[in-house]
Amino acid sequence: MADTTTQTDAPAQSVNGRAPTLGADPAAEQSERWLGVLVVAAGLFLLFVGLDRLTGGALTAPFYGTQAQSDASG
Repeated sequence: MADTTTQTDAPAQSVNGRAPTLGADPAAEQSERWLGVLVVAAGLFLLFVGLDRLTGGALTAPFYGTQAQSDASG
């Protein structure tokens, strides 16, 4: 009977022959996280601007102290 044992000390090998990295760079993960936060914030800002334009400025009217006027009023 053949003795078939696997070595758990050796890193796993992928199809292309490169071993996977054991630990990712924490600085790279942190910068990717901040990039994701920035992308989400930019998306929310563009959504807010788009909704404000669709409503004719109703969302930003309180900042200017005026009422939002509809296009039909003249």
